Amino acid sequence: MSASEIRATHLNKLFYAIIKGEKQITARTFQQFLESIYTQPDKPGCIYKLTKAPKGLSSLQASIWFELSAEFCNGDAAKLLKYLSSTDILTLGNGTILRSILKAIVDPAIFWDYLVQMSMEGKLDREGQFGFAWLLCQVIYLLSPDENAPFREVASETSVIQPMLDSNDMEIRNLAQRIRHKVSGYDSGATVGDQAGPGGRHDNDFIDFRAISIIPTADEVRSTDPAFIRPSNMFEDEATRENRHGVYLDNQFRLLREDMLYEIREELRVDAKRTNSRNPRLSGLTLVDVHYQPEDRTRKRRGVRWGIVLRCKSDLWQFQRAKLSKLEKRKDWLQDNRSFLKHQSIACLKVENELIALTTIERDEDLLVRNPPEIALHIEGAASIIRALVKLKTAASITLIQINTAIFAYQPILKAIQETKDVPLEQELLFWDKGKQQQPLSVIPPDTIASLEQNPSQDLQSLLGLAKPVKLDSSQSASLLEGLTKTVSLIQGPPGTGKSFIGALLAKSLRFFTKQKILVVCYTNHALDQFLEDLMDIGIPQSDMVRLGGKSSNRTKCLTLQHRNQRENKLDRNDWTQIKLLQEEIRQLDQSLRTAADLYYKTTIKDPEIWVYLEFDQSSEDYFDAFSVPRVSQKGMETVGRGGRKISEFYLLNRWSTGRDAGTFVRHDVAKVAAHIWEMSLPARQAKLAEWKDAILREQATLLQKLAQDYDRAQKELDAVYESKDRQILDSTHIIGCTTTAAAMYRDCITAASPDLLMVEEAGEILESHILTALSQTVKQLILIGDHKQLRPKVQSYELTIEKGEGYDLNRSLFERLVLKNFPHTTLHQQHRMRPEISALVRLLTYPDLKDAPSTQGRDDVRGLRMNVVFIQHSEPEEDNIELDHILENTETSHKSSKRNPYEVQMVLKILKYLGQQGYRTDQVVILTPYLGQLRALRQALLKDNDPVLNDLDSHDLVRAGLMDPAAAQVAKKPIRLATIDNYQGEESDIVIASLTRSNKEGKIGFMAQEQRVNVLLSRARLGLIIIGDSDTFLRAKAPTNVWRKLIEYLKNNGNICSGLPARCEKHPKKTADLKTPDDFETKCPDGGCTGPCGVLLACNMHACPSKCHQISDHSKMKCYHLFQDNCPQGHSRQWECHAGPPDPCPSCEEKSELAEKMKRVAFLAQERRDKKERDHKQKMAAIDDQIKEKHDALRDKHLEAERKRALAEKEQELSYLSGSHTKTTPPSHENSSSRSSGVSLQVPTSSGSNQGSNNDVVQDTPPEPSLSRQQDDVSAPRNSMEKKLSLAEAEWLRQKQVEGANNDAIDKIMSLGGLEKVKQGILDIKARVEVAQSQGASIKEDRFSVAMLGNPGTGEWRQLRDHIY
Repeated sequence: MSASEIRATHLNKLFYAIIKGEKQITARTFQQFLESIYTQPDKPGCIYKLTKAPKGLSSLQASIWFELSAEFCNGDAAKLLKYLSSTDILTLGNGTILRSILKAIVDPAIFWDYLVQMSMEGKLDREGQFGFAWLLCQVIYLLSPDENAPFREVASETSVIQPMLDSNDMEIRNLAQRIRHKVSGYDSGATVGDQAGPGGRHDNDFIDFRAISIIPTADEVRSTDPAFIRPSNMFEDEATRENRHGVYLDNQFRLLREDMLYEIREELRVDAKRTNSRNPRLSGLTLVDVHYQPEDRTRKRRGVRWGIVLRCKSDLWQFQRAKLSKLEKRKDWLQDNRSFLKHQSIACLKVENELIALTTIERDEDLLVRNPPEIALHIEGAASIIRALVKLKTAASITLIQINTAIFAYQPILKAIQETKDVPLEQELLFWDKGKQQQPLSVIPPDTIASLEQNPSQDLQSLLGLAKPVKLDSSQSASLLEGLTKTVSLIQGPPGTGKSFIGALLAKSLRFFTKQKILVVCYTNHALDQFLEDLMDIGIPQSDMVRLGGKSSNRTKCLTLQHRNQRENKLDRNDWTQIKLLQEEIRQLDQSLRTAADLYYKTTIKDPEIWVYLEFDQSSEDYFDAFSVPRVSQKGMETVGRGGRKISEFYLLNRWSTGRDAGTFVRHDVAKVAAHIWEMSLPARQAKLAEWKDAILREQATLLQKLAQDYDRAQKELDAVYESKDRQILDSTHIIGCTTTAAAMYRDCITAASPDLLMVEEAGEILESHILTALSQTVKQLILIGDHKQLRPKVQSYELTIEKGEGYDLNRSLFERLVLKNFPHTTLHQQHRMRPEISALVRLLTYPDLKDAPSTQGRDDVRGLRMNVVFIQHSEPEEDNIELDHILENTETSHKSSKRNPYEVQMVLKILKYLGQQGYRTDQVVILTPYLGQLRALRQALLKDNDPVLNDLDSHDLVRAGLMDPAAAQVAKKPIRLATIDNYQGEESDIVIASLTRSNKEGKIGFMAQEQRVNVLLSRARLGLIIIGDSDTFLRAKAPTNVWRKLIEYLKNNGNICSGLPARCEKHPKKTADLKTPDDFETKCPDGGCTGPCGVLLACNMHACPSKCHQISDHSKMKCYHLFQDNCPQGHSRQWECHAGPPDPCPSCEEKSELAEKMKRVAFLAQERRDKKERDHKQKMAAIDDQIKEKHDALRDKHLEAERKRALAEKEQELSYLSGSHTKTTPPSHENSSSRSSGVSLQVPTSSGSNQGSNNDVVQDTPPEPSLSRQQDDVSAPRNSMEKKLSLAEAEWLRQKQVEGANNDAIDKIMSLGGLEKVKQGILDIKARVEVAQSQGASIKEDRFSVAMLGNPGTGEWRQLRDHIY
């Protein structure tokens, strides 16, 4: 035996010894005795013995009183109270046992008073605080009003209850809510029942259901206490008669909301168990804004509510995986995946893995496409907003998890119930008793009613103003009269009886004879569109109708409010004035919110902030006094600490916060008076500090919350003004159509329109709460059209259903409830849908009086089958399909496991193909199954299957027969309809293939045991019904009323149960086959007939159809694919199909010719490429040459300009010299002409050769020298062959003429002669010497200058030239 076991044995002996009086409570035994109690495993037995033993309660009392200390309150006392909080102890003796224990603890109030003191001083830890809260809660609930009065006074103290409400522990918060709930009941004088009544379970549980926030709080979701809801038998309870309408509204709200909460809790429960969550989860978030505004303010949506914005730590993995970096691509992805972070979906907000709030997502794609993305959230309820803001301010870890609960389907209805004050037609709906009579209506002319009563089968065309003749059977006529003459009328329409037609007739009649405004509601958009189309078909003008909500059909789009708004009413001047006022108010609130948000962000809670809080908080006056540094009375003196440093005003607060004593003031009165504060332990001090910091944050969060509340209110008022034009349209329209959800969403507009009559289609599948919210106060007549023997309304929580048997009956419609109360109703008896073999099934199980209309008789049998109703029996087992993605359909998601049957999947596909081979189109066949798992398996199989018939059921055979073009077939292609049984109610098809899915040895068939679901399954088909299932499983089912047993017995007796599909060849009726496996379809009827050849000649009149027997009779356009073979004239072998004829020309010859042509083409293109390259090269070279010439010209011009400037300067200098004294200044000297040469190549026309001399007399008789230039490159040579480069002398003379203005005809003539370079240079030298002499004033009389040129001997010409230059 271990030491702990030995100790437990000793404690047990001590327990019995003390309660029997054998031992006394001492300083040593009091703690041991308490431990011996709270360690007992049998809690009820231990407490019972304690209360019945002679010394039990007195010993407990003595132990509780023995030591009064904080350690005791947080230790043994807390453990004892936790032990006593067990529900097993609470139920003992209906609470009397626990009551005696509590009285022993609190009376006398020795321990109790000390516990209260410890709580108010903040010395209780989490366990101690829980014990105190639980004890206070129980004594208020279990003791009588006189006994619990002092305890209620304690609970009324803010310093007691508020710390509990603000606690981080959910159990303590919930206890505080119970305490406050009970105390408020006493204060208001209201009757507050026991703990099972409404209110007090958590922070969102109230007596008045209108005070409950629709979006649940975090504490509510986590609460384990069962919600308060009443059973449905309250209608039979006379005690509720006086306030029945209030009780009725309360329970409708609580039941529907509990159904919503069940789905949320179930999602969280399943998500918590998964390692890989299927719900979108964002971790590592940070708070970036506490006042959400759309990014694009110019396109800001109206009515955007206040919210917060969180930023992701990194990019979304969905974007990373798809490598989406551009904003446009990211936005496209979001628009294609709208279920991801779906707009208005619920999301759990967690801080440090603690659920702090349930939020709704504002899907702002402009924020989500950022990197990192940001997400906007809305938080409902003041308490939730404040708590979330406080937690988020100091959060280290923030996580958001999307929940797939369709909150938008609940919220409008719940809100509408909260706004409902009275129940119209309550005498009929709430207080109906058997035998009562309704007050007759007088809205229809009496002669019209009399005519209908006297001649029910008459033609109604003229009587009701119909467009075509209409005659009714007796049950239809009775139903029409019921709807026209009764305040509340119930019309039951079994499948195929035309109840929607009767509804359309009623609407037409009321529109024809009265000015009543009619509100028509349906559960689904599909049903609403069908009914509105019926109204149009019966002759009601479009202008008399308006459709609310979205998702309209093509025909009803013109009826929508959006369509009507585009061309009708506009806002008037008063509306715009009000809009401007509200917009200005919203702008001011927006600024206030932004200021408050900035303050919230900037606040850091340190000593100064705590000091200010303590100064103004009344409950903290003792602490403020304890931390106030004493002032020095002497003037000019101040208190200093160690080292002579001045003591700050936060000195005492800082020392206390860090667990130290009063330091310098430890012996001062300020510390002595507040000894209890300075004696607090460090954990207690830290808890108190956390409480103050939390309170400071709460002040800021409360300010934000109040501003946000006003902001949302103003936005709502602005929306109401804009919606006034909608009200104008509704007010001017006679018939308003909408779904039940839209009726709640547009409740204000509908109420303003004041409808007189409410007509409900498919009322048997609509929740009572949905009809309640559609009942405006002005409604004087209610018409319910439906069938309570078909599917009941859908609910999420099985615990609330009729089938569970707990009495809540949430899925019982108003229609069914009234019928069961024997409320008068009519039933249609003649069905027009099913052939007699099918209607016999529903007549057997549900409608014994159902008759077949003549139009159902004599219909053709289903082609390819031996019978029109088939039950294919098998024993292949089912499988679980646990994982169901939310990709299916938003209305068909489930967190529970579903079922599938692979064998049935393959059989369904083969049967579908077989029916297609018989000529049935897509719109003539539907596949039904009760389970989402099977539905998904069927869809996946259809997507994977490449069978051409399945891929195009409507036109495969037509294309094959040549009767339809393949392109046209693709355009006309329609998807195959698959649906769950529940989602197909109200619809029909020629042929129904039903996969029952269930096959197991235990006989488990789940919700397929419900009679209503079987009824819907059997009544959808017009011509043929094929069911696949394991009949043995359904026969073994343990349902209370096994309808399957009766059905299967009937089918067996009629020979409708087969081991396979009973196929029959339409061409050869005697040839039959039982297709038991998927392979049988390929071997026994591969083309939809028998295995024999078709044999019919094709269009060629030479060959027979090669297929097996099939259904196509017209082969005139069917192509013959028989192969022929021969040789062309060139000897090439060739093949062709019969329908195509011999190929002309020969493919081989054509190929050879094409190859030769191809080679020529290749050579041609290659030459073209070479020529193009050569042209491109020449163009580039010419361009470069042009650029080079341009550069040379620019350089020459530059040098020329410089020379001109220099020459001008020299001339000016010479002029200056000549204008002054010759004796005092040295005259400017002219440089040798050669030194002034610019060296630039100049081009002149070529002249004939000549001789040239040097010095004073120059003679040249040698060949001319080539011209010289500083630019020697060949590239610079002129392209004109008639031009040449100038010599140095020629270039210098040209320069002097252009720059210095020189002019001499004789020199020009000499320079024009060819060659003679030395002569030319000599002439320039002579010219230079003369100019220098002139500039210096020197004489040149002694100098002799002449030029002699002799002709070339042998030419026959000669002459002598002597020319004086000057």
